[in-house]
Formats: sequence, structure tokens, C-alpha cells
Amino acid sequence: MSDRPHLVTKILASLFLAAAAFWIGLADFSISEKWQQGQYARWLSLSSTGDALLAQGKLDDAYKAHREGLAIAEHLVASDRSDVKWASKLSLSHMKIGDVFLAQGSLDFALKAYRDGLAIAERLDAMDGSDGDLGLQSGLMGSYEKLGGLLARLNKFSEALKAYRDALAIAERPAAGDRTNTGRQSHVSSLYINVGNLLVEEGSLDAALTAYRDSLTIAKRLAAADHSNARWQRDLVVSFQRVGDALVMQGKLPDALAAYRDGLAIAERLAATNRDDVGWQSYLSASYRKLGNVLVAKGNLDDALAAYRDSVVIAERLAAADRNNPGWQRDLSNIVHEDR
Repeated sequence: MSDRPHLVTKILASLFLAAAAFWIGLADFSISEKWQQGQYARWLSLSSTGDALLAQGKLDDAYKAHREGLAIAEHLVASDRSDVKWASKLSLSHMKIGDVFLAQGSLDFALKAYRDGLAIAERLDAMDGSDGDLGLQSGLMGSYEKLGGLLARLNKFSEALKAYRDALAIAERPAAGDRTNTGRQSHVSSLYINVGNLLVEEGSLDAALTAYRDSLTIAKRLAAADHSNARWQRDLVVSFQRVGDALVMQGKLPDALAAYRDGLAIAERLAATNRDDVGWQSYLSASYRKLGNVLVAKGNLDDALAAYRDSVVIAERLAAADRNNPGWQRDLSNIVHEDR
């Protein structure tokens, strides 16, 4: 009897087993994929819920939501450390928990959470194939910014400066390649301000002035492109004021006076058309006060007194409108003291 039928049977059996294994594997993959999709939907829901609770001031509940989301991300990352998507979510969960700790005033815990999130973001950035990924770059930049802000609050100025410079280096790359993207340009301008502030804290006034002027260059361009954009006009006023502040610290009073007056002209124009906008009224009051300080230093006492009185009029109106605002009450007290 020929062995051929037995051979055919064996081949068919092998093919059947291979096909069965394929379909079982495909089913397992489909189940795993659907499970991960479910986990992602759960993480996203917890993240959004935590953000909303944080905004409402329900800090304990916000922490619980973000902590549960963190646990999901940790589990998925532990099963596959090469999964960039889940690693980025884990990094974000750490940062969100840091935000809650920051709101609670638990600064040391916030610092640890931010550093944990940043460490993951840096690892992702260093992975092969991640170069140029705008999503990962944006996450890394945001992590540096949050860390920098907290370190500055803790008076760790050198570390904060490094963090902000790292954020600036990331922000500058896409901004340099697309000057029409006003959002990126505005972000770079604000980062220059943060870097300048920290350089002032370290006593590096020349470098601080350079950073402030870099911010001013961008702010001028944005403000000129859209005179109706209140945010860009505000940023321009802030840049002029920071340049003026650095020049005052260097003893360059005429240049400082010119910078303050440039900022004051914008603040006057916007405050005149937005009399109910307390933000612009506050900027205007501060502009008059800074101008008065320089005029006193230059010996122009009559002009200084006029500037202080203009500042007092605005500060009194703001303080009377909200007697529970300690900032405005303090500003009024400071101006009156300078006026005397």
C-alpha cells in the first residue's frame, strides 16, 4: 500500500494547525488591541476628569483621578517599554499629579512628580526615530517649563534657568522655521522673558538685557501685525518694561526712560479704550510708577510727582472697586509711599 495518502493527510493536518494558530493569534491580537483601546479611553476619561476637578479646586478628587490614570499608564509601560504612546501618557500623568501637588502647596512632592515626568520625556526624546516628533518635543518643552517655574518659586534659580533654556531651545527650532506661526513666536517671546528674569536673579544683567530685547523684537513684530490683539499689545508693554528694568539696574537711566515711555504709550492707548479692563488699568498704573521712579533718579521731581499722581488715581480706583484684592491695596500703599 502506498504511503501517499498518509503523507497528504499529514500535510493537510499541518496546514490546518498552522491556519488555526494564525486565526487564534489574530483573535488574541484583536482582543489585546481592543483591551488597550479600552484602557486608553479610561486613561483619557480620568485625565479629563482630573483636570476638571483641579480647575474646580477639588484637589483630593483630582489627585485620585490622575493617580488612577498613572496606574493604568504604568501597567502598560511595564509590559512594553518601547511603547512610545503609553510612555508619553505616563510622563503626562506624572506632570498632572505635579500640578495637583503644586495647587496644594506641596512643592517638594510637585518637584518630584515633575522630575519623574521629565525623565520619561527625555528618554523618549533620546530614542531612535523620535527626532522631529512635534508631539514628543512639545511634551518635553512643557515639562521643562513646569519644572523651571517651580524651581524659580523655590529660589533654585540656576536650575530654573537651565530648565527654561532647555525649553527655549526646543521652542526656537520650529519658530525659526515658520515665522508666520504667531502662537509659536509669542511662546518664544514669553520664554525669553522668563530666561531674562532668572538672569536678573543671578546678577547677569547684560545677558538679561539681551534676553529681554530678544523678547521685545518678537513682541514688536507681533503687535505690529495686529493692533487689535490685546494679548500681543500686553506682551509688548511687558517687554518694554523688562528692558527698562534691566537698564535701570545698569544705571542707564535715559535708555530706561525711553523704554518705559514706549511701553506707557501703548498702555495709555489700550487703557483708554478699555476702561473696564482692570488688567490694562493695572498695567497703566505700573507704567506710571516705573516712569516716576526713573524721573526721581534723574532729578526730574516735578515730572516724577505728576507720574506718581497719575498712578495713584488709577490705583485708588482699582482698590476701591475691590477692597478684598490684597495686590491692589498693596500697590496703592506703595505708590502713595513713593509719592511722599
